[in-house]
Amino acid sequence: MATFRFDTRVAQDPDRVWAVLTDVSLIRQWFPAVQEAHFDGTRRHLTTSDGTLNVLPDAGGSRVVYSQEILPETLAPIVERAVSEGIAGIARYFAAHM
Repeated sequence: MATFRFDTRVAQDPDRVWAVLTDVSLIRQWFPAVQEAHFDGTRRHLTTSDGTLNVLPDAGGSRVVYSQEILPETLAPIVERAVSEGIAGIARYFAAHM
């Protein structure tokens, strides 16, 4: 099993970051690998694999951390590229919109 952990720093309050990251209508703006996203009233559904997303306070801003376990490991390079782009997209989104 391959395990990934990516993180990025955003110069915004964690509550603001979390509000953007949980707004399903904005997901494609920061995570281009997502083909479709919807909210069923309880959960957010993406066409990509499940992972863990945390938003933590960090020196007057936030640190966004994403971790994921991948099986089979042969898919790891594909998932790694997609997730890496998504995390970089978070920083780009906040730099452009805040």
